[in-house]
Amino acid sequence: MDESTAFLKRLEDIKDVPSIPVVALKINRMLEDDNISVNAISLIIEKDAAIVSKILRLVNSPFYGFKGKIDNISRAVIVLGLNTVHNAVLAVSVMDAFSGRNRDRFHDMQEYWRHSISTAVFARHLSSRTGIDLPDRAFIAGLLHDIGKLILMEFFPDIYEQITGMMHKEEINFMDAERYVYPSNHAEVGRVLAARWHLPVILQATIGCHHSPGKMDGAETLAMIVHAADYLANNPDAQGPDVIRRLDPAVADNIKETINDINAWRQEIAEEIETACRFFLQDG
Repeated sequence: MDESTAFLKRLEDIKDVPSIPVVALKINRMLEDDNISVNAISLIIEKDAAIVSKILRLVNSPFYGFKGKIDNISRAVIVLGLNTVHNAVLAVSVMDAFSGRNRDRFHDMQEYWRHSISTAVFARHLSSRTGIDLPDRAFIAGLLHDIGKLILMEFFPDIYEQITGMMHKEEINFMDAERYVYPSNHAEVGRVLAARWHLPVILQATIGCHHSPGKMDGAETLAMIVHAADYLANNPDAQGPDVIRRLDPAVADNIKETINDINAWRQEIAEEIETACRFFLQDG
C-alpha cells in the first residue's frame, strides 16, 4: 500500500466524520429513477421539518429571485424542478453538517465558506453562460469543491497547520503546499468524503479533479467549470487574459471566451456573491 492510499484509508476509518441527513441520501437515490414523481420527493423532504424550513427560506430568498412566494415543498419542486431542490437540500445539509464544528477556527471557517460560496456563484454563471452542464449542479459542485479542507482542519489539524505555514512561508497556494507536507491532497480527501456521503458520482469526481480537470475520465466539463470558478473566486479582480493563462490547458474554449469577457458581468457576480453570503452565513 503506497503512502497516499494509506492516508486515505486513515480517513475512511474515522468514525465521527460529519454525516448528512437521511433525507438528502434518500433523494440522491430516488433521483436515479427517471420516473420519480414530484409527490414522492416532496413527501421525503417533508419528513424533516428543519430541512423544509431552510429550503423554503432559500428558495424565497433574493438568491433565487423567484417573484411569487413559494410556501410548500411540492410547489418548490414544481416551480424550480427536482434537480434545483435536490441541490438546495444538499447545500443546506452540508453546511449544517459542519455547523458548530471547528469553533476554535471560526475565522478560517468563515473564510472557507465565503470562498466556497464565491466559487459556487462563479460556477453557476459560467455554466449558464456557456451552456456547459446544469447551472444548479455547477453551483453545488462549486460549493463542495474544497470540503476536503474541512476534514483536514478538524481531523488532521497538525497537517493543516503545516500546510498553512508552508503557504505563508513560501508564498504558494494550498495545493502546492500540500505536496511538501503529506502524501495526498484536499481534492482527494474531499472525493473520499463525497463517496462516503453517497453523493452523485459526477460530484465525487468533480471534487476530486477540480485542480486537474484534464485527468477526469468522462464528464470533465463540470470539473472545468469548477476549476475556472475556483481561480476566479480567489482572484476576483483578475483580467480575463491573465485568468486564462493560469487555467489547466484542458479547459474548454467557450469557458475561456466567457472569462475573457468577464468585465461585462463582474459587477453582477459581485452582487450575487454578497447576496448568497448574507443568506448562507447569516447564522454564522
